[in-house]
Amino acid sequence: WRQGVEKDTPPEKLIWTCEMGHPSPIHDLLFKTVIRPSLPCPKCKAAGNKPPGCFHRDACITAFSDENDDHHGTLTCLTCKQNRRDGHIRVIDILPPELFISYAWGYHHQNQELIRPLSQKIEVETNTICWMDVRGGILAGMDEKTAMRLAVDKCKIVIC
Repeated sequence: WRQGVEKDTPPEKLIWTCEMGHPSPIHDLLFKTVIRPSLPCPKCKAAGNKPPGCFHRDACITAFSDENDDHHGTLTCLTCKQNRRDGHIRVIDILPPELFISYAWGYHHQNQELIRPLSQKIEVETNTICWMDVRGGILAGMDEKTAMRLAVDKCKIVIC
């Protein structure tokens, strides 16, 4: 028993704090059927915020997916906003994609239509995130070559 915790304290009253500073009732950790992996905000980590703002991995993956009509490539960190920092965090900085597939855009971007199903198949079958310019990889106003260079630097695998 931790100091200050009475021996007869019911489990739902016990709190465990992770190394990042997030408190969670022990009862929830033991009995919840779904625990979603979360990723810390890189700006909060750099600023030393404990606990940092976090993003669900699923939300980051959705930001890269074709189902995301927004395609802005950022998520909002409420902790950053509360600390008067820009709360718009690039998804590529939260969850860097692991695979970059290089392709020529082609006439009217026809090659994108060939690459999309391939990247989706890779993502589904290997749980690997692929970087694509049209799926949040290039933000509005960002130089295409700079965005691609950043993606190649962050990815673990590059296919040319």
